[in-house]
Amino acid sequence: MKPQWLLAMTVCVGAVVFLAGCDRHDHAHDHELSDDHAHEHDDSDHAHGDHDHDHDHDHDHDHDHNHDHGHRHHGAHVHGAAQVGLVIDDGAVSVELTLTGMDAVGFESHPETDAERAAVAQAADQMRQGQRLFGFGSSSQCQLADVEVLSSLLEDQPGESRHAEFQAFYAFNCAQPARIGGISVNLFEVFPALERIELMWIREDQQGAMTLQPQSPEVRFR
Repeated sequence: MKPQWLLAMTVCVGAVVFLAGCDRHDHAHDHELSDDHAHEHDDSDHAHGDHDHDHDHDHDHDHDHNHDHGHRHHGAHVHGAAQVGLVIDDGAVSVELTLTGMDAVGFESHPETDAERAAVAQAADQMRQGQRLFGFGSSSQCQLADVEVLSSLLEDQPGESRHAEFQAFYAFNCAQPARIGGISVNLFEVFPALERIELMWIREDQQGAMTLQPQSPEVRFR
């Protein structure tokens, strides 16, 4: 299974929160720009049309490139902060988690000792316990269906980055999705180095973003 099964959805979460709607926003924005150019630069429509075409092509290429390599979708590498993207689509719930190596195991370079390798393996095992890390309420009857954990620290050969991260991708199936009134994120208990969690979520016609802290690790959907 490739991580791309969730990357596009979580990128859309961030776009919805900050740009009010992924492709729909981009389309509307391009349309507005075209109208403005048409009114303000009637004598140079053809030139501007060529420029817009090139710009769109470059944007699409970069967007696809980022999906292929899929790292740090929610922001910069910040110690003490995890990023969580959540998408609820009827009975399917998808979650992406990004956690720095420092917060997960206390280091970010490739493990060199048996103790470091054991710490990395333990962190990966803990991240695979999606049912423990994310709670949707017992009445929603959500069950973890699939999970994948990725990190250069898990690879045999050292990666290029000296600031390694863990990424985890979760798929839950919920028998009663209408009863999902919120989510509890239990990362603080498992990874005590965390100080906050940046959560972005989307559900049908609702979306939001908020910061969770150890004393308030839950969010209620409005």
